[in-house]
Amino acid sequence: MMDKIFHKRLFVVLILFCFVGLIAVDSFPQQESSQKSEIKKLIEEGKTQYKQGEYDKALINFLEAENLLEGMEREGINISKEIILDIYFYLALTYYSSGDSERNRERCLEYLNRWLAKNPKKSIDELSYPQGFIELLHLAKSGTKVIPKDEVKAPAEQPEKQKTDSVKKETKSKMEMESEPEKKPVIRKRQLETEKPTKKKKTPWIVIGGTVLALGTVAAVLLLGGPSTGSIQVNSTPSGAKVYLDGEDTGQVTNCNLSDIEKGNHTIKLVKEGYVDYQQSITVEGGQTETISANLNVHTINITSPANGTTWYSGETVIIEWNTGNGLNLQTFREDMTNIGKNGISYYDQATLLMWHMKKETRRHGKLYQREFNPLRSIYSEVQPRIGKKSVNNSFKTVVIPSFNMIKDISTQRRMRQNMISTIPSLRPHLSGERSNLTDQITSQNDTKNSQPGELPFTISNVKIDLYQGGSWIKTISSSTTNDGSHTWTIPDDIAAMTGYKVRISCVGEEGVYGESSEFEIVNLLSSIAWVEVPAGWFKMGDNFNEGKAHERPVHDVYLNGYYISKYEITFDQYDSFCDATGRSKPSDNGWGRGNMPVINVSWHDAKAYCDWLSDKTVENIHIPTEAQWEKAARGTEQRRYPWGNGSPNSTLANYNRNVNKPRVVGSYSAGISPYGAHDMAGNIWEWVYDWYAANYYGSSPSNNPQGPSSGSVKIHRGGSYDESASTIRSAYRAQTGAYPGNKYINVGIRICREK
Repeated sequence: MMDKIFHKRLFVVLILFCFVGLIAVDSFPQQESSQKSEIKKLIEEGKTQYKQGEYDKALINFLEAENLLEGMEREGINISKEIILDIYFYLALTYYSSGDSERNRERCLEYLNRWLAKNPKKSIDELSYPQGFIELLHLAKSGTKVIPKDEVKAPAEQPEKQKTDSVKKETKSKMEMESEPEKKPVIRKRQLETEKPTKKKKTPWIVIGGTVLALGTVAAVLLLGGPSTGSIQVNSTPSGAKVYLDGEDTGQVTNCNLSDIEKGNHTIKLVKEGYVDYQQSITVEGGQTETISANLNVHTINITSPANGTTWYSGETVIIEWNTGNGLNLQTFREDMTNIGKNGISYYDQATLLMWHMKKETRRHGKLYQREFNPLRSIYSEVQPRIGKKSVNNSFKTVVIPSFNMIKDISTQRRMRQNMISTIPSLRPHLSGERSNLTDQITSQNDTKNSQPGELPFTISNVKIDLYQGGSWIKTISSSTTNDGSHTWTIPDDIAAMTGYKVRISCVGEEGVYGESSEFEIVNLLSSIAWVEVPAGWFKMGDNFNEGKAHERPVHDVYLNGYYISKYEITFDQYDSFCDATGRSKPSDNGWGRGNMPVINVSWHDAKAYCDWLSDKTVENIHIPTEAQWEKAARGTEQRRYPWGNGSPNSTLANYNRNVNKPRVVGSYSAGISPYGAHDMAGNIWEWVYDWYAANYYGSSPSNNPQGPSSGSVKIHRGGSYDESASTIRSAYRAQTGAYPGNKYINVGIRICREK
């Protein structure tokens, strides 16, 4: 039976070939004027289609015009030179515009050579054509031999999915004519609407042959079953998306036509950087062109850190965090505690709860499974689905993913994120921007022709991070970093301290796709504190006037490295910023006001915590001054009794002896500054120093950079206060009574030191 069908098909095919050749040999010529008019019409239609970007259609018209031209030349009909030049020039231009392939380049050069062969001195307005095309024209003019038309061989035919079936047939016909000149080519002709062509009288055997041909065609359709391939026209807004057919890269971008596609079901996937991936199933019919038109949605980039009202500090290392696409980011997943401890949630229960989920069917050991990942619940589950009305509950497993935003330690977050990537490979796309088949849509067996199109998770591989202030670009933080949801940045000291900053994160390659953070502030902590420099060197430490207590002696030589000390006592404004940033309780101002008033009611531990915070934010060594550093900054190397000299204090030099009876704004006594320019080192408020107290320490202290005893029960206060007498505001005076490191007083505050 199959042999009979085969022989019948072979017989029909032979009949088709015989009569196609017969018709080609005895084609009905048109009048000369009709042929010229037809060529002109084809050229004008081709030009219009070229301007509209319909390059495939334009190429068909220009090739058909060339076929008519060559037929007329063989018949000895004169053709205008301008028409010939138009055909060759627009064939070259259309091949160039049809795509950047080696074949198109060769065809472009071939027709440019033909164009130049007809008129070597011909020139064009180069600004009106693409730069690449002009470069090929110059190459043909100067570096390449001008090849006459009859010497040019067409390049070997290569299949191109970019061309329509019609273009391929025309190109093949053209190549056959060039490689076998002894055969008379088939010339496509178009019936004019305005002129009725003159036809030759048909011979009876031609009529008979035409009848047999028609019958043979009907038989071929019945026996061969029609065309086995079709095509897909793929369009997108915006265009330029990569086109994948059944998971394979076609090498084309939208808008394009995929030809020679086998009949049956296929999946088209569109991928464009900065846009949500698009996927659609489609059924191709033989000899038909199916069309997909996709509107690609721009990704959203949501910056979660810095949040509104955040304060960053110069020198601080910060983490910028964001999520992209559909808002999916593993760092912000919330764990649904309700379902922990249960056996997970079935696919059918989750379908009513999820706002978004991914699923894929897989077959193992002959059984069909559905895999899904629920980002809202941080649960990855796998379950064998129901079959008919029965439910199969075996082979079910659930993995609960911890919520990263509950983990404060950044290194732990990263380690857990990497562990998850290695444990569940299918989750990698949502961490690194890669794509996975986990997102493939499932088409049910009941689908008719085309399944509903859908969006897949995001396609942003890398992002650019910039810093803006008040709408103006300030600095590029990273020109390209992996889209993994976080980036670490150390704020340089040259960033001005001000409010109104924003972080902008954009898609590399599509900078129109971006997101901006809320406004935040950058504070330069070092510049917000005034400093005076104390140079390295020796000074004499202790009571050289022999008017203090025994623990102020003996006077001894001390060498200190260079350092900076705060010009003023630390203010409430400065200390309150520390409290705001760390969540500490703010100290009471005793009703005297805050702002630039010296901070009071702070313990030694509070002072150290403040210094540690400054060190962390500025990457500087900031600490409470040692007793030796404090004394040298106060009296210098001249062994002064007071910061201003040896003269007795008065109300213009210091706030002491209850002449005001409360602290004053820092820097109120400029006449009483120290040799290095430090204010209020006598009076106003006492100041904590780093050292533990020991009565006999001066007799055994090291000479180089002494740090005080290694242990003790009380610390030391220096400088006196607004309620102390003249003797206690001396630069050598030491006060230890009640100076327990946890105690707080209304007349004790902080001065800080920074190492060089």
